[in-house]
Amino acid sequence: MKRLVHITLSFAVCCSVIAGVFQSGHAAEKIPSARRLPSRAYGYLSIRDAQELKQKFSASLFGQLLNQPELADVKENIYTVLKENAGEFEERTGITLEELLSIPQGELAVALIKPPGKALAPVAFVDYGDKGDIVEKLFGNLGEYLQDQGAERSTEEFAESEIVIYKEGEAESGGINLAYCRKDQTLVVGYGVDTVKAVLTRWDGEHDNTLLSNDVFSYLVKKCNGEGSSDSAQITWYLDPLGLVQAGLSANARTAPQLQMVVGMFPVLGLDKLKAIGGTVEFANSEFDTLSRFLVYIEQPTSGLMNVFKFPAGAQSPPSWVSNSASSFSSVNWDIEKAYQSVATLINTFQGAGALERLLDESSDRLFSGDLHLKTDFLDLLTGKIVMLSDQPDEEDLEKTRSLFALEVKNAGDAEATLSKIASIDGFPGETRDFRGHTIYELPLGGLAALNPQFGGGGEDAKMGLAVVHDHLMIAMDVTLLEQVIRNDPDAQKLADSDTFKEIAKHFPQKTSVISYNKDEAELKSVYQMLRQGNAEFLFGGALRDIDFSLLPKLETISRFLPPSGSYMIPDERGFFVQSFTAKKAE
Repeated sequence: MKRLVHITLSFAVCCSVIAGVFQSGHAAEKIPSARRLPSRAYGYLSIRDAQELKQKFSASLFGQLLNQPELADVKENIYTVLKENAGEFEERTGITLEELLSIPQGELAVALIKPPGKALAPVAFVDYGDKGDIVEKLFGNLGEYLQDQGAERSTEEFAESEIVIYKEGEAESGGINLAYCRKDQTLVVGYGVDTVKAVLTRWDGEHDNTLLSNDVFSYLVKKCNGEGSSDSAQITWYLDPLGLVQAGLSANARTAPQLQMVVGMFPVLGLDKLKAIGGTVEFANSEFDTLSRFLVYIEQPTSGLMNVFKFPAGAQSPPSWVSNSASSFSSVNWDIEKAYQSVATLINTFQGAGALERLLDESSDRLFSGDLHLKTDFLDLLTGKIVMLSDQPDEEDLEKTRSLFALEVKNAGDAEATLSKIASIDGFPGETRDFRGHTIYELPLGGLAALNPQFGGGGEDAKMGLAVVHDHLMIAMDVTLLEQVIRNDPDAQKLADSDTFKEIAKHFPQKTSVISYNKDEAELKSVYQMLRQGNAEFLFGGALRDIDFSLLPKLETISRFLPPSGSYMIPDERGFFVQSFTAKKAE
């Protein structure tokens, strides 16, 4: 019975969120959930207005794609599968899937809070508007079922509202502890009466202690809504990862002392500086087709492991050796020296002065007989600038993807000497050959290539290649891509010069820590092909096994709805900020 109730409630919440995309209507302006939650929320997700989200999503390219006649069959199949899985829910609640999906009319939100003296517990909001009769029927039938299974029903008056409570067994042992309240056309459902009370206490939105009054949350929301933007995000999310770990451990007296000790080390490691991660999502705004922003909020000044993640901003663009055939491209500017010093400081703190240096020396002697040193022969060569790219060279073989990882070096000669040292180690499995004045070090990928298309595009004879080219130490999972970079065909269009890349790059700031560019159509080719061939379970596990993806049309049919996308990361005074987007595609 407990399992059925958990499934029922989970199904109801999931379908309510789905309804925000597939239903239509109008919702009145209401006090947002962030002004009705306690200031310390460990997790939070809000769809500001389910009907607005539906309209915006429908206007986006992906929403338009879902309405194409070519997808009618697979949509019908998905709905049939969903309907079949909803059978138990409909039987127990007397509510059809269509009725359930019609409930959300305004905000949908769920949060994880910790009422005083209680354990972590979820609480959810659903603005149901004029669908109160369906909500009443849903919880009336669900309540009857719970009582038939032994749960006790009670009510409690609080803040001029009636809270309905169903309890069965002890919550700590997996028992049911459901409470809900209907007020001002909003349903509040929580695990335990204290979660609902925490919301009702702040119902008017004027309480001094709300999530919106939390300085971390309010800064994050302001930053991720786009300062000066006329658009507002439809989805907001927020997570306090370390607080979540601490709250979870403190609530369990049986937690292993070793885990408690690990939590106690957070300040020493600098992890206590990580205050939150959160962001927003928009569809079809005035500038982009889709737009997401998120902020990693790190209290300043940073210390410990947080100093490993230093990404200074600088001018970035695709190097001249990256051709327009690339389906994806990323460039990262990492302060590798700062990262090394941070790790050294931590290790030396626990092991004594010079501990990391001794460890690297010992590793060099043990692994390479002292001929190769990880610090002087590798780390010291790197500038911290990293380039990653991939392509799909064969339109007939959509599963073949080549990828390359390039590390900029301070001195090409020193980097070549390091590769030579590696190749001279007894048992080195690779071979060397000259290619247009560059030494390529080839290594067989063996079974890895057959398991993953990223490793040489399949085939047990695939080889990866290493070489120092264009002042970069390059590692290609398919040696043919490395050869292409070495050739650097002067007649081939460069990625930096392509109109498609320029259209994305115009949205990048002048100085960035990371930039990324993707031709979404090319990136989706192999996945889409595998879906059509019946490999959904291989890609996504058993969750989608009942859906017949062979009904999907050919990729060419939907390609016009797959615009290129981009993203960038920049430092922020309170961490670092990431913006990802897809461009509006001209008809």
